[in-house]
Amino acid sequence: MPGGSLDSLLARAVEERDPIGLVNQALRLVAGIDCTSDWQAANKMLSDLTDMRPVLAWWRSLAKAISGPKDVGQAILASQRADVT
Repeated sequence: MPGGSLDSLLARAVEERDPIGLVNQALRLVAGIDCTSDWQAANKMLSDLTDMRPVLAWWRSLAKAISGPKDVGQAILASQRADVT
């Protein structure tokens, strides 16, 4: 994967308990993307969140940037790179 594995891309956000990173990791766990599907871990991760506002704002801005299904991956990667820099 360009830019590193999903593990490496999400590691810092999950370690720091960043709400956006936790939701993205939970979605990854549920879908079993580059990992074993683990609904219980995803549920625990989401149940620990206390403030969903940053998550909703991030997904709302992402949705506005997407004009079709092929744009989803590009928009997510671009937003991740913007968060890192």
